[in-house]
Amino acid sequence: MPVAAGADLVDVLTGLERRLGGHGAALATICTRVALRTGVDLRSPRPEQVADAAVVRSVLAALSDLGFPL
Repeated sequence: MPVAAGADLVDVLTGLERRLGGHGAALATICTRVALRTGVDLRSPRPEQVADAAVVRSVLAALSDLGFPL
């Protein structure tokens, strides 16, 4: 299920969790890789990052590069 335009990082994390279907280890690994590429911890983003469109775009691009397009 694609993430809607205007989404924030909470929506991105929810979409990723849905896509992985409860595979917690996979989620942890992917979140770590996203953090290393973008500086964003999806599970605990800084308040100024949550709704920043540029940050969301960079996270979505990183997820896509990792093979998990939302």
